[in-house]
Amino acid sequence: QLACPLDLGCHSVKKSQLSKQKDSLKQHIHLLSSKHEETKRKLASDDIHNTLDGLEQKIRVYEQNNFGLRDFIEGKTSEINYNPVKDEVAAITKELNDLIIKSVANA
Repeated sequence: QLACPLDLGCHSVKKSQLSKQKDSLKQHIHLLSSKHEETKRKLASDDIHNTLDGLEQKIRVYEQNNFGLRDFIEGKTSEINYNPVKDEVAAITKELNDLIIKSVANA
């Protein structure tokens, strides 16, 4: 590191170094971007990749359908859950039978 608090020449050297580094990084990014695009082109023309892509899309659709069906089934199950009503009717029937038995016993 150069120590030059007021020396403007030092700043211009640092600026020049950073500019060179910036240009080098731009070239490297361009190279990597070109390689990435080439790999994407190769994948787009690959039959196995396209088949897998289509199968993944089908799986996503099936998962959405399964979720919708599970939600529908849960809703219908809760609509037809008659156990609480059945238990309440059984309790009322038992209570009425007990009252009738008492009434007959007292008569």
